[in-house]
Amino acid sequence: MKRATLPLIAIAAFFAAMGAALPHLRDASDERGLSFILSVACSVLLFVWCKAHAAARGIDPPSPSALLVGLMAPVGVPYYFFRSMAWPAASWAMAKSICYFVGILALATGTAYVSALVT
Repeated sequence: MKRATLPLIAIAAFFAAMGAALPHLRDASDERGLSFILSVACSVLLFVWCKAHAAARGIDPPSPSALLVGLMAPVGVPYYFFRSMAWPAASWAMAKSICYFVGILALATGTAYVSALVT
């Protein structure tokens, strides 16, 4: 397994865990706390992913891209792809990242649904 895929697997695991926990929260403050923890974890893991992805490709990431990916992923991921890859490769990478995002949202929704059914 590539080193750059480990942070993405960890993000998917965090989303699955959050989906499983959501039906069991008592009030909105619990959900806000869990969302904050998830957002901090995702920011760190996306920063690590950007660095690992660039290292796997043997390049230095464009200077602010790793920070942008970690802090503002909807801006940072396209910036990283289009600054470090040719246009066709960057477009394909963006399509895959959108599919990944939709997939982890579906994973969180599915685990929330199953968790609500079980209890």
